[in-house]
Amino acid sequence: SVGDVATKYLNQARVFLPLGPRAMYLMAKNDRTAVALTKQLDSGELVDRRDNDNWTALALAALAKDSGAVTRLARLGARPGALVGSGEIPVSLLPVLQSDVQGVRTMRKLGVDYSKVKYRGVSVLDEVRRSGDKNLIDAMGSGAQAL
Repeated sequence: SVGDVATKYLNQARVFLPLGPRAMYLMAKNDRTAVALTKQLDSGELVDRRDNDNWTALALAALAKDSGAVTRLARLGARPGALVGSGEIPVSLLPVLQSDVQGVRTMRKLGVDYSKVKYRGVSVLDEVRRSGDKNLIDAMGSGAQAL
């Protein structure tokens, strides 16, 4: 059957490209391959699995400024609030650190409230306001301009 063939190919794919964060990110890059990722997750894989450097697929997509993959991964359960990397940085902070206006907008569409995001006890909004980056301030929403 078609299902058996698909399962066979997914198992072969695991041998040649183990399903870690990089593979998940690559599978989330477009709608067609995201279907295969969904099947992998349905079979028990964890969308927030970490690599040896403590990065998740969502973090890799955010670092690549790939808003489409970020959106697909979040819809599959990836958490923008997950702490990643050696510095335990919230994934939602990655677009801010890169001055990625579109990435910040994407995170907001996914429900990130930047008024609540802190890193090492410091408010992300306060830091962005101090930076004076008007485009980033605007992307963070109306709350970013207040105060």
